[in-house]
Amino acid sequence: MRKVTSLIAIFLLLSCGQEANQPDSSGSSNFSDNTFVDTVAVLNNLNSNLNIQTNSFIEIDTSGIILFPLSMGETRRDGGSLDYKETSNNSYWNVIIYNSKTSDYYLLSERKMLIRNFHYTNSRENYIDTAKTNKNIFYRVTIDDYNKDKKLTTEDPEYLFVSDKEGRNFRQISPNNYNLKSWQLIKSSNKILMTLTKDNNTDKKFGEKDEVVTFEINIAQDTLANEVFSTQFKNKLKILYDRDWKRIKK
Repeated sequence: MRKVTSLIAIFLLLSCGQEANQPDSSGSSNFSDNTFVDTVAVLNNLNSNLNIQTNSFIEIDTSGIILFPLSMGETRRDGGSLDYKETSNNSYWNVIIYNSKTSDYYLLSERKMLIRNFHYTNSRENYIDTAKTNKNIFYRVTIDDYNKDKKLTTEDPEYLFVSDKEGRNFRQISPNNYNLKSWQLIKSSNKILMTLTKDNNTDKKFGEKDEVVTFEINIAQDTLANEVFSTQFKNKLKILYDRDWKRIKK
């Protein structure tokens, strides 16, 4: 009797787990960012008329891995307004990775993000920067609505992301709340050096008066990025600069 009771309990748990992972009968879904989506309306509403646009693609080295940066077209309402938020020019909301050898394809990520301009070193097109490494692809991505205007724009910070050459293991490697200015792979140490803008005055903007700091990370290790120069060393620089370059009142 105990065995029968246990089997019934296991069956009920498995059934609940399967139902939780499926859309309900109304055709609605909840995605990872807790945004409610009426899938029937999205797919059947002719007024929205969303069109997936794979306008261009690029092969990574000669690997047979093809990247399709994604934009999205939609029918404008009367008066010219749009049903969806417009993305910044020369940016993409996702990337399809296609393995031309196996015919497999998948998305880079299902999270909400804005992928910025980037370039692939062996191409004239401005897409992916592999920094002349055969192991990784690097991306400049905005994921945080830092200024709380309910949009992802150039006013929000860019982060440095990395994946392997197949677009797997996509992850952020620059710290949160810092805006990426520049980065470079140092091959001899297998480290990424990054210059980042810090919002010193907490005005939710990244301006010329904010501090620019340097971080590093070893991409072969599962560690967080660390600031290169210590606070003590930076304080010394401030004192020396004040000593030698302070404006003398006339």
